[in-house]
Amino acid sequence: MSDIKDYLEFWQASHPVFIHWDGREGFYKSRTLQETVTRLLAYMRRTPSVHFIYGSPAMGKTTITRYCTTELSSHIWDVCWMSLATNIDHDQWVFPKLASFFGIHSGLSRKQKIYEVGRHLDLMVEDKRKLCIVVDSADRLTTDLAFGEIDTLLQLQDISKHCVSFVFVGRHKLYKMAQRQHSLQSRTGCLHEVDRWSYKDFSDFIGYAIHKQPKCTLDIPEQIRKEIYDQYQGQIGLMASTLENLCIESFIQQSKDILKVFQEQKQKILMPSNFAKIDSSTHQKSMNKVQSSVQMIQKEGSPDYDRDINSHQANESENIPLSSLFKKNA
Repeated sequence: MSDIKDYLEFWQASHPVFIHWDGREGFYKSRTLQETVTRLLAYMRRTPSVHFIYGSPAMGKTTITRYCTTELSSHIWDVCWMSLATNIDHDQWVFPKLASFFGIHSGLSRKQKIYEVGRHLDLMVEDKRKLCIVVDSADRLTTDLAFGEIDTLLQLQDISKHCVSFVFVGRHKLYKMAQRQHSLQSRTGCLHEVDRWSYKDFSDFIGYAIHKQPKCTLDIPEQIRKEIYDQYQGQIGLMASTLENLCIESFIQQSKDILKVFQEQKQKILMPSNFAKIDSSTHQKSMNKVQSSVQMIQKEGSPDYDRDINSHQANESENIPLSSLFKKNA
């Protein structure tokens, strides 16, 4: 009775109801997320450019970014995901990951890898393709030095062809790092905090997730919705996981009285409130600094939000191969 098929059959569902990603068609764009999606999609099509998406844990930052990358035309864009598992305090991490993405032989020296990356980017320029590099868990970039290769790659594009944009995704301390990268500020388009969901957004998401599966027999009473929302205060990742855990617990007990199961197993199902809580004074300080950094970046010459960023093209006379520049700078 522990098989996933048994669990899905119990609820007459084709896949887990609340934590399943089934691509762009299944992505629920709440009103809270809509602004983030619209801004990021508009800005990330500009090259060369840098964008920062940050916020509290379990706010859907990675999911939003993943959705936005699926909205990029596959005829023009390639997407390279770099998920950082450990802290990085040095400047020699970008090109090795790009070399792996392009399938460059791992036995080459660092200089050879850098040159080969440049050659592959030259081929992309020739094919009129672009590359979006997404750095997830980017708050693990712990020093200014860690942004060195990114700055180099963007600066080299200024004297050659434009084909690369960066999207950094991470927790709140990411914006502090963004503030300190003065060389990147004129290229920064989107610096955006992912907000907490409203209760209406959460409730609408529940209805959307259930009704997406016509045969699903699941129903989440209002009392459960309110208690889960009060516990996590709009952190959608934690709320969705808790709902799925509740469904699993009901399956284990072979009971479709989900309210009864919730009341009996509440302490087991709900995570401690201090796990989800963020100090309000820290959060307010964060918001104040964000506002000042956004104003500073706008003064440095970032494009207006409504600007036609798709028309941003490199000058046709700028025909210096990227590979030759990388060879000189390796």
